[in-house]
Amino acid sequence: MAKSTRIGYDSGLFHVICRGNNKQELFKDEKDYQRYLSTLQRFKKKYPFRLYAYCLMPNHVHLLMEIKDASLSKIMQAINLSFFWWHKKKYDYSGHLWQGRFKSLPIGKEDYLFACSRYIELNPVRAGLEIDASHYKWSSYRVYAFGEENKLIDTHFISELISDKQEEQQAKYREGVVAALNLR
Repeated sequence: MAKSTRIGYDSGLFHVICRGNNKQELFKDEKDYQRYLSTLQRFKKKYPFRLYAYCLMPNHVHLLMEIKDASLSKIMQAINLSFFWWHKKKYDYSGHLWQGRFKSLPIGKEDYLFACSRYIELNPVRAGLEIDASHYKWSSYRVYAFGEENKLIDTHFISELISDKQEEQQAKYREGVVAALNLR
């Protein structure tokens, strides 16, 4: 069966999801997670995109990205193909690593940006991997909730939507995450 034509986006905000083929693990150890993050960093330098939030789950990835004057498909193809070749070599792997194409959900409103970042960062809690999002090492949660340094994340856009004071931004972000958990 032929793949359907993907609409090419050259700008906008997107919630991007990439899944392991047949729900298989993408990340088996810390080096795998670190490699994916370094791959993101490398392609951020090559392509004009901003990364506002992420969560690397054992078998899938969530990214909240803003694309300007670039192809989202080209960016994700480069990131996922680079990680695939590294993974293939490390694990002597054959076959498909990724489950088809990535999914991308356009985000039209700025107010949804905060909700989307919370959704992404609460994945480990919803999956039962952690009881608190702050304990999960492979997400951007601690950047917004506690001001942790992370050069991969472009924080200003989401933070400025919350407040103009850093301490207030962090407190409101944590409160928003707790409120989102209470809605489950």
